[in-house]
Amino acid sequence: LVGIVQCRGLSPSRGMLVWILAVGLALRMATGFSVPAFEDDFYRYMLDGGVSANGFNPYAVVPEDLLDEDSGVEQGLRTLALDAGHVAERVNHPWLKTVYPPIAQLAFATAHWISPWNLPAWRLVLGLVDLATLGLLAIFLVRKKLPLVLLMIYWWNPLFIKETYNSCHMDLLTLPFVIGAMLAHDRGRYGWSATLLALATGTKLWPIVLLPLVLRPLLSRPLKLCSYGLIFAVITVCCALPVRIGGLDESSGFVKYMATWEMNDGLYMLLLWFAELMPLAWDDHVVARILAAVILAAVILVVIRRDRPEAFCRRALVIIATVFLLSPTQFPWYAMWFLPFLVGSPRMSLLILTPLLPLYYMRFAFRDNGLVHLFDYGVVWIEYLPVYGLLIWEGWRSVAKGQGSGDRQIVF
Repeated sequence: LVGIVQCRGLSPSRGMLVWILAVGLALRMATGFSVPAFEDDFYRYMLDGGVSANGFNPYAVVPEDLLDEDSGVEQGLRTLALDAGHVAERVNHPWLKTVYPPIAQLAFATAHWISPWNLPAWRLVLGLVDLATLGLLAIFLVRKKLPLVLLMIYWWNPLFIKETYNSCHMDLLTLPFVIGAMLAHDRGRYGWSATLLALATGTKLWPIVLLPLVLRPLLSRPLKLCSYGLIFAVITVCCALPVRIGGLDESSGFVKYMATWEMNDGLYMLLLWFAELMPLAWDDHVVARILAAVILAAVILVVIRRDRPEAFCRRALVIIATVFLLSPTQFPWYAMWFLPFLVGSPRMSLLILTPLLPLYYMRFAFRDNGLVHLFDYGVVWIEYLPVYGLLIWEGWRSVAKGQGSGDRQIVF
């Protein structure tokens, strides 16, 4: 696969394209009927979908309260929980409200409308979104005159297939909106790009980091810059309202996730260790998150320092990969964030993450044997050290290329 993606001039025949599509489809069909392994987030999706489809605010619902007759929840929700049966009982972190934004809730509700409390219905929704993503990526490659064989990076990726069709994670929902924003940006339709990016943020919060890149070409046109920025802000605020109405207290999934959640991390662990050495009264996680945000902001400023709309895919990949690598939670399914951008701008360092990230699932075995600390502080580096090494090598090559062209800055 690495050899194929480096052959930019490779033009697959029609038969080869059919073969690529058929193999990817066969992988999805085989996995789509499997029993989910290790993960159970889909129970939260199904419960959220039932709550939303029946007109309740999912951000005001604590799952464990639905099962407690003395919790004081309204009768409609109690009846819903009884109807859900084992779904409500198996939601993980049941003491926390949902952490999934409103556009994602619409997808959960759609699956519930198709067939209540039914995992195949959710897989059907994921399958439709998956096909839409594939189509948008094909359009992008055709526009950029890149070989369609690069679709294999997405369509054949075993990590993506496992996390989407076996584990049934929802991160795929963001991709059509983000790719649509990239396509609109490529055509100079920055208003549509900002709108689609706002909708992407309504499925998962991370796309907000691409807003500076989307609006960068408008710095010389302040009226349009403010107008499109306002469009993004209005949509984002509308998506945030149900969360605010539901309450941002200690039971809020958003509050808990952003404050202290940490899992399978590398660089963030180093930032946390550094924060522990600093004589500050703030919580160590707050300090580490501030440091991560500062580093991310610096990377974004470097990436957008010049106006190069034609390089949107490559620049977006750098920003999203930075978000992932600095994140305190680096679950394998989060690789979906940058996977579509690897189709348009393949990088060995990030491609190699896809076979390394599943090492995360070893953590369950270490935990069951009372050795979880060996994974968290030892095995986890097997996932990331090869990636860091390749990133340094790629950065060095980029600097060397810039120096060879008379530009001493990193080339994006």
